Amino acid sequence: MHNPLLPLVLAVLTFSSIASAAGHVIERDVVPSQLKLRAFQSPSPDVNVSSWVAISREMSRKNTHLNAFLNARHRGRYGSSPTTSVQLGQAWFTPIQVGGKTYKLLVDTGSSDTWIATKGFKCFDESGIVPQADCAFGPLYDPRRELEPINNVNFNIFYGDGAFLRGSYGMARVTLAGITVKQQIALASEAGWIGDDISSGILGLSYPSITFAFKGTNYSADTPENQLPYNPIFTTMYTQYKIPPVFSLAINRPSIPPNSAPEGYLALGGLAPVSTTGKWAKTDIEFPVGDSYYINGSLPYPQLQNYITTPDALLYTLTPPNLPPIWQPLNTTIPTPSSLPPSPSKLPFQVYIDSLVTQSWLPPSTADQIASLFNPPAIWNDTIYGYSVPCDAVVPQLAVKIGGVILPWDKRDLIMPEFPNGGGCVSGVNNGQGYQPYTLGATFMRSNLVVYDVGAAEIRIKSRGNY
Repeated sequence: MHNPLLPLVLAVLTFSSIASAAGHVIERDVVPSQLKLRAFQSPSPDVNVSSWVAISREMSRKNTHLNAFLNARHRGRYGSSPTTSVQLGQAWFTPIQVGGKTYKLLVDTGSSDTWIATKGFKCFDESGIVPQADCAFGPLYDPRRELEPINNVNFNIFYGDGAFLRGSYGMARVTLAGITVKQQIALASEAGWIGDDISSGILGLSYPSITFAFKGTNYSADTPENQLPYNPIFTTMYTQYKIPPVFSLAINRPSIPPNSAPEGYLALGGLAPVSTTGKWAKTDIEFPVGDSYYINGSLPYPQLQNYITTPDALLYTLTPPNLPPIWQPLNTTIPTPSSLPPSPSKLPFQVYIDSLVTQSWLPPSTADQIASLFNPPAIWNDTIYGYSVPCDAVVPQLAVKIGGVILPWDKRDLIMPEFPNGGGCVSGVNNGQGYQPYTLGATFMRSNLVVYDVGAAEIRIKSRGNY
């Protein structure tokens, strides 16, 4: 039977987390005319979402077995599902159902595979195989009759923080936010991972181009040319007309007292149920530019990989809080020349808007200046790879300007408990060195509602004010 969405599926696979496969990198440049993707439809309506399921907040254990192995991370028709913070508010998970059981998966807008750690998996640290408990997963998936194995295909992914997963794939009916689809999922049988004793894997919400399925069963033979791209769960939902091609994330601060309220919402097909204020900041989803971005070689070039855009400016103000702010630009000098087309109204670098990156990673000049604006100033600490600051320090007032709209950065999101060592606080902005694109992570997202409109190739952001 003719599928009217087949051209759309092919377009999604053709034009599509910071994640990579076994170190294979293809060095290419995107010319300015390729920077923007033509949308395949008008922006989806910003409709409210009322269907959600409350989940409780959990705390992670302070797992250190991979410290030498993993580096700091840089890295109806509508449905919604609440998210919960772990690691003192550092990550958020949401429940999915597979085979009649519920698993909590970390919400990641910077990768695309949905994977679950399986019963009998092997856990690795820098020395080799260690007990499963060291990887600290939540409940493990034991595939039964609900799973249709996909033969001669392997799963092989490395994340930007050095974590890795390997395994296989299968097809199963998966339910997220009350919406059920038959979905390809990855089954992790090998893991180098620092877990939280709660989450069982990751829910990837990015583009098909960075799914990490490869032909064969020999991991060492995985190359970009052998990639077998497929539609991730969000793409499956909208190509089957289950939802419009849009989702939104509202990441909350930890609830006080714990478990007293949802700590965020993932809304499929519309807006998360939170209050907002001010104007929408609208910006295009862009192709990454530069010399060394991972592109899977089995798809035509260029590909959208994840949710990347170029802000107008990064700002700060020294105006007293009882007066209208007078915004000034932060120092955004970058260590290496920009590959972006010159623009007087844009920054010289791109950013990910990535839910599974805890801090926001900005150029050294920007991060250093922000550190100096704390009172007393935040001090670089090699031990934690971040800026140490007293927990009672006076926090600067910052903002990000996107699409001509200034989005104030809530001061509560610019200082966070030190993790995993404890005993102090760190700046919510970290030093991204020369690694581009930079990242607006969870510390930025907590101040805003973020809408990822894939159909319109657009990101929309609106301030949540003081909540």
